[in-house]
Amino acid sequence: MGRTDGSHEAGAIEWVDYRAVAGLPLFPPIGCALAALPDPRATVRDAALDAVTDENYTWL
Repeated sequence: MGRTDGSHEAGAIEWVDYRAVAGLPLFPPIGCALAALPDPRATVRDAALDAVTDENYTWL
């Protein structure tokens, strides 16, 4: 978790429902793909993700 002085807090972990991760800054950016699954144990047929760019990812 980023701090206002630019440092980072190590060890901040929070469990969230898989459907709520679409807006989180995950890397690789899999939030939308995870949130679209019908259930958390669903089989993924195509694991290809879009390229990571400045336009589609918020760099921390």
